[in-house]
Amino acid sequence: MRQGTVPCANSSDWTYNETSHWHACVDEGYTDLKKDEGAHTMDAGTVTASATCTENGTTVYKCTVCGMTQEKTIQKLGHSWSDWQSITDATGLVTVGKQRTCATCGKVEKQTSSGASQFVDVSESSFYATPVAWAVEQGITNGTDKTHFSPESPCTRGQVVTFLWRAAGEPAPQSGNNPFADVKKSDYFYTAVIWAVENGITTGTSSTKFSPNEPCTRGQVVTFQYRSNNEPEVNGKCDFTDVKSSDYFYNAVLWAVANGITNGTSAKTFSPQATCTRGQIVTFLFRDFSK
Repeated sequence: MRQGTVPCANSSDWTYNETSHWHACVDEGYTDLKKDEGAHTMDAGTVTASATCTENGTTVYKCTVCGMTQEKTIQKLGHSWSDWQSITDATGLVTVGKQRTCATCGKVEKQTSSGASQFVDVSESSFYATPVAWAVEQGITNGTDKTHFSPESPCTRGQVVTFLWRAAGEPAPQSGNNPFADVKKSDYFYTAVIWAVENGITTGTSSTKFSPNEPCTRGQVVTFQYRSNNEPEVNGKCDFTDVKSSDYFYNAVLWAVANGITNGTSAKTFSPQATCTRGQIVTFLFRDFSK
């Protein structure tokens, strides 16, 4: 087609080719052409690429007269998500996240909760991995910082009664009587200690001291739990050589073993005087309260 001024621009002397859809005008020895796009007779179109939830599709239209083709984009569909559903660990007891499914493509989107996975010192293969996740989910403890649970660190008496109180649902004490000089209202464990004493779970290390910062022993922990369960009747004989019938924790140890709370530190020893670690205490609580 000639460039520049088109002599036929204002001429009505145009001829139209039905096959090519070009208009032609001959003037002063030149032939000028212009395409009549609207003259095409397009078919219904063929989908050459279907749209998906995440990708655009394509439809190709073809002129039934000249065979010219034209592509048009089919907009991607977008996911059609279901409501979020909770997902649990292998025990079925601890919620570890949530997931939703697209009804169109079947894609599953998961979001995992923090649980034990947020702590670099809690291996998934450790015996306390699920208990730690449970304890965090239930608000029993949040770890020693954002990335550490410190499972091998000793648990203090103040921490243990607080964990036990939270696991029990944080019940309100019926009275405000506090016999301990080393427990103040500003202490995080104050309400837990009052509740524990009121319910006969502990009487402190003396009539005026609770010793909240002292490490809690394994014997003390199972005794606290046994008493919080209203000291159910126990039967059988204790096979641990370091647990005597005269010990205050004797029935508590029998109860703990019978109910799968702990099996001791070996087949013959319970180690009642050993300090209870944070990993052990959340495990004891998990086995008690998650049933």
